[in-house]
Amino acid sequence: MVVTPGRALAACGAAGTADGPRVGLVLSGGGARGLAHIGVLEVIEREGLRVDCIAGTSMGAAVGALWASGYPAARIAEIVGSIDWQEVFSGHRLRPLIPLSRRLDDVPSALRIGLEGWKLRLPPSRDSDYRLNWLLFKTLAAAGVGAGEDLDRLPVPFRAIATDLATGAPVVLARGSLARAVRASMSTPVTLPSVSLDGRTLVDGGLANNIPVSVAREMGASVVIAVDATSPPLRPEQYRDLYGVGVQIVDVLMRARNAEYAQPADLIVNPELGDHAFNDYSGVERLIAAGRRAAGQDAPRWRALASGHAPRSSTAPSLRADVVGVEVRGQRHVDESTVRASFGVIPRQPFDMEGVLRGLDRVWATGLFAAVWVDARPVEGGLRLVLEVTEAPRLAAELGLSYDEADRAAGFVRLRNRNAFGHGERLDVQLLGGEPGIASPASSSRSGPSSIATATTPAAPSSRGTSRPPRFNSRSAPTCSRRRDWRWAASIRSSGPGWTFPSEPTTTACSPG
Repeated sequence: MVVTPGRALAACGAAGTADGPRVGLVLSGGGARGLAHIGVLEVIEREGLRVDCIAGTSMGAAVGALWASGYPAARIAEIVGSIDWQEVFSGHRLRPLIPLSRRLDDVPSALRIGLEGWKLRLPPSRDSDYRLNWLLFKTLAAAGVGAGEDLDRLPVPFRAIATDLATGAPVVLARGSLARAVRASMSTPVTLPSVSLDGRTLVDGGLANNIPVSVAREMGASVVIAVDATSPPLRPEQYRDLYGVGVQIVDVLMRARNAEYAQPADLIVNPELGDHAFNDYSGVERLIAAGRRAAGQDAPRWRALASGHAPRSSTAPSLRADVVGVEVRGQRHVDESTVRASFGVIPRQPFDMEGVLRGLDRVWATGLFAAVWVDARPVEGGLRLVLEVTEAPRLAAELGLSYDEADRAAGFVRLRNRNAFGHGERLDVQLLGGEPGIASPASSSRSGPSSIATATTPAAPSSRGTSRPPRFNSRSAPTCSRRRDWRWAASIRSSGPGWTFPSEPTTTACSPG
């Protein structure tokens, strides 16, 4: 939603006195460098400096939203210090939650190419946003619901800035899901997926207005204090590969676009961050300390510009309400009942944050989705949870290698459908080849040095009512000093037993010994 100046004026004036200046705090983007904002907030609290409204971009939006929601700076520092940042962007699935049939998977592929309508489907970004989405919902959902999805009603009125990918224009977010607004502002091109919101495709706000002084002015701030954690230009040696060139192109365009919206602030706080990279999340405490030092040096000027103290809540928000319904959106080929069963949140029960997060992890662990998001929307009588999913390509071509206990190597080419009938059934057709004695990557059984083993039936009850293991056909293979064994196999697996249909006969290629 684009904010009108009149609406914004009332927002920043709400926390100020009628005759005093309205102080707007602006927090820039900058990736990991933006963690320096936390040190600035520590000084604001320690010195009793006044802030009546906040506008933030990218990491500045994330830190600013937490503080505007009532989190004290010390608690924000604890949160970011406890995060495994590599895990946040990894898209890792919790193994205990992965369905058993998928945990019994053969050998993970080394290369996977998604297919949609027999056309290649490239991933939407380099990194996964699942854990970031999870973290934003955990920390910001309560405040957003408590404010009735009106960001003026947060303890400190707040705005997040994103960029409309279609037009390149800045988009100021003032209503709706607080977590979603911050996520849109953080959608770094190439690195993280874009966000669809109100019919727009939104990416990182830094592309259009990285230091949104203009937004704070529109919110009604008569004094604007800006904290600039913008990354310095890349050095030539940093853009010699494909990724570096992409980042450099985005940076050049961003700086040119930002010049169109730049406005001077009354005071700019510049933490000394050197050439710390935007994607380097090591040394969190050093980054926070840099912000602390810079704000401490500028505190007298801040106080001279804006006297007085604006009281604010310093308690992390909590969410207490009943879940009155669960809505699932975005699924196309996966049956809705499968999504609901994995999520496991039952309506007409009190909202349980940990339970919702575990449900999200279960949905993600199915491996059927490229993105998962949940929102809590305030409705009459409680909350409605909206679970939005983006399906991963059902069909994929995969290449991989496997090794047995005797160091024999095997390779495979596999065509895999991960959702053949709508409930996560997996259909594989694969070509296997390698040293003598190879087994299907779908089987954990191993054969002798001169035999080929294939599972032919799933576990089935015997006449005595007990379960017997799969039987393996073993067939002697000709003795060769050097040979490669090739065969094809098709299999179907669901959440229960799997069925394998091996080829007969197996082709064996021998070379003279």
